[in-house]
Amino acid sequence: MHHTDHIIPNEPRQLPPDGALYFVGIGGAGMSAIAQVLAERGRTIRGADPGISAAVKARLEAVGATIYTGHDAANVGADVSAVVVSDAIPQANPEVIAAKERGIPIYRRPEVLGAIVNAGRGIAIAGTHGKTTTTGMVASILMAANLDPTVLIGGDLPLIGGNARNGKGEFVVAESCEAYDGFLYLHPEVAVVLNIEADHLDYHGTEQHVFDSFKRFIGQVNPKGLVVFCEEDAKTLDVINKWSDAKFAKSESDSVGVSSYSIESGSLYEATNVRTEKNGMSFDIVSGVHVYAMGHNPRRPQARIRLSVPGRHNMLNALAAFAVAQGIGVPVGDIVRGLESFTGTGRRFERLGEVGGVTVIDDYAHHPTELRATLSAARSAFPGRRIVAVFQPHLPSRTRDLMGEFAESLAHEFADAVFVTDIYLAREQPIAGVTSGVLADAIDALADQPEIIRYVPNKADLPEHLAAFVQPGDVVITLGAG
Repeated sequence: MHHTDHIIPNEPRQLPPDGALYFVGIGGAGMSAIAQVLAERGRTIRGADPGISAAVKARLEAVGATIYTGHDAANVGADVSAVVVSDAIPQANPEVIAAKERGIPIYRRPEVLGAIVNAGRGIAIAGTHGKTTTTGMVASILMAANLDPTVLIGGDLPLIGGNARNGKGEFVVAESCEAYDGFLYLHPEVAVVLNIEADHLDYHGTEQHVFDSFKRFIGQVNPKGLVVFCEEDAKTLDVINKWSDAKFAKSESDSVGVSSYSIESGSLYEATNVRTEKNGMSFDIVSGVHVYAMGHNPRRPQARIRLSVPGRHNMLNALAAFAVAQGIGVPVGDIVRGLESFTGTGRRFERLGEVGGVTVIDDYAHHPTELRATLSAARSAFPGRRIVAVFQPHLPSRTRDLMGEFAESLAHEFADAVFVTDIYLAREQPIAGVTSGVLADAIDALADQPEIIRYVPNKADLPEHLAAFVQPGDVVITLGAG
């Protein structure tokens, strides 16, 4: 799929008010969250997914959904008024063909996410990295404040027992991905841009198209809404400036507020006095505007936060969540409680346990920036211990486009040993000359110190290789989206 394949309208479509909704590929993270919320809101939900996990199937069946484990045109019953299709589903799917033949309207997954978000007071969390964690933090704060939010998230959040929560309150918190321009179906009250990097180039084609999409996304915030962004991120700052220049040129005064955040860089919300704690970190959040001309600085310490998730990137995520919550009027005490009770999301620096003196951690990192953030968080959380990275690249196109960056992010500064296994293809075909073996050689070529690099083509052989290699005291981190 390429960005020229579909134009996203300015006016979002609504779902048909009645009839059953049929989900093609219902087991995916984004699809199952939407299906669960709509089922809890009383819609009849059915769907098929041969790869659905037992846990997701049980969760959906518990709210009344019917799940088929194979795709079949006969599954799309006469009462189906709309078919929702995951972006990973090919057009040749029999259920998609049946819907087309019968004239049943077909919706993309993010269109339906948009319909849910736009019907409430939407808080859309976007950015290349950190979306799931920040969405989880905002959800945790709103729940601490008894605002009973609806939450749709791309990973498992222990706090809500999965990836979705249907609340009775007016706020809808949603992870909003730029892949396939999905976030352009959202017209939220609050938009968050955590960072911007060239990713999903298989779809966007160029970095410029990624920037243009983010600019349009923030331009869709409701009048009197709020844009929250990371002032440390140069590309985000550039997009924000271009957006505000364009508004100024058109003399639009729709009074959309803007909140910035950073670590010790003089933003509206800023973290200072940072300390690494035994389990995580603590810091002060100060807010206010620097007023140098008047010779005084009315910046006020708002709170001291103790986070139980490590890493500088999580401090930035917490600042974003703090800025969102302040923007919608949540009392500081509730914000602090929500952040301090946040324990992380599934597959984001998730401690799986200890085996024979070896600590095992799992993380969804599948982009060079995420690998670096996760491995440096491990270095600070486990000083003096040997870090063993186990990486499965995700998508041949991404591996090809970012081969050099991947090699650098797995170099010795970040890991003492690296095991690389074959690329997780997901929706793609293999690309000649793009293999994990080539990546292992690229890391080897960079390694300035005797870093140990092993290429294990078959993922099933990894446990055996690792068992022979690790020693008590090692920290093993499994990385990748697969």
